[in-house]
Amino acid sequence: MEMSLKVLLKEILTEIEANETNYDRREVLVATAVATAKQLGYPAGVRVDLSEPDPWPVWCIDLPEAGEVSWHSPPYKKLYDGCSTEEKYRRCHLYKA
Repeated sequence: MEMSLKVLLKEILTEIEANETNYDRREVLVATAVATAKQLGYPAGVRVDLSEPDPWPVWCIDLPEAGEVSWHSPPYKKLYDGCSTEEKYRRCHLYKA
């Protein structure tokens, strides 16, 4: 399974590059790449770039033998409403697919 996840991650990274300026698509791919990297046990996650006027999230993956790769993601502009964990999951249950 690990080898297939490595191949999948490589394919996702290739697709991210192909969608470098298609930001909506790239953001979904980057989130998928980070999740896949974490499944492989690679250090990966989100940090904040405080050098931007609006602090931007930066998705990062430490690739073995290659080093860190990262992508800025536009910040979510809506203010956090402070909902509790219980409220969050109540809202999830209300969502109709």
